[in-house]
Amino acid sequence: MNLDFFVTFLSVIQTKSFTKAAHLTNLSQSTVSNRIIELEKHFDCQLFTRHMGRVEATQQGLDLVPMAEELVMTYNTAKNKLKSKDDHSTSIRIGSVHAFFDVALDPFLETHLFKDNTRAINLFLKHSNEIIQGVVSGKYDIGFTRHISNYSKFTSKLLFTDDLIFVGPSKLEGFEDGLPFSELEKLNVIHSHLFDNYVDDILYSNKTYGFSIDISSRIIPLLIKHNAFAYLPKTLVKPYLEEASLFVYKILDYSLPPLEHYIIYPREFDTEAHPLNTFIQSIIRFAQSNDFC
Repeated sequence: MNLDFFVTFLSVIQTKSFTKAAHLTNLSQSTVSNRIIELEKHFDCQLFTRHMGRVEATQQGLDLVPMAEELVMTYNTAKNKLKSKDDHSTSIRIGSVHAFFDVALDPFLETHLFKDNTRAINLFLKHSNEIIQGVVSGKYDIGFTRHISNYSKFTSKLLFTDDLIFVGPSKLEGFEDGLPFSELEKLNVIHSHLFDNYVDDILYSNKTYGFSIDISSRIIPLLIKHNAFAYLPKTLVKPYLEEASLFVYKILDYSLPPLEHYIIYPREFDTEAHPLNTFIQSIIRFAQSNDFC
């Protein structure tokens, strides 16, 4: 039994899926499954229930979470303190989802940190679960994600919420008051991967999209070029709405949940003496004080 087993366990806790955990940890699904089985044998209890490809932590699994976090955190703290190149006073490793980088992190870095040459910025644009796993494993110091962390040893703070809107490059006559779902099947819809699974099931139950791409900012040129439509964050498309190259269409059958942006980092960073505390407080103030929407 080594630390990797507990990292794998925590990735399953976060994603609630052996398949997604395998993707996050660059392992095969069978390896993830076998590691969980070995943990269950070692502790002589069931850590997860499995049903239709989805897993849920049992009470014993939930009880193991803080202890697994403590093991991983202790190791990462020791590793980072012993490696001078990871000194937080001279460098910072940031993981961010593309949407947050486009609307908030990019202008923040330009305004604040690009003027400060004393700190090296290592930026990684990834997806939420990859970032959360990276923060937990010590790969990133701070993460900006669309989902809250499920780990008790890490701080998760909501920075701002964004509206998800359905947009396209041309006005659809006869639908000025909104579109029913039945009409989406007739449109060239691009799937933007911005929803939780239960929302995906509602919006795309009949696979109403013809193309799928998971970087929102890359979708906008495709909408204009190919007369396509997509659900996108309002902050991202705001300039295109103002110049009337894109238009908003209300969906009559469903109100979309907002897109939430969180900052995630180890709780020890909350102490004022920590080298990254100033950066964290600055980005929180910047994100919460700007009217992105």
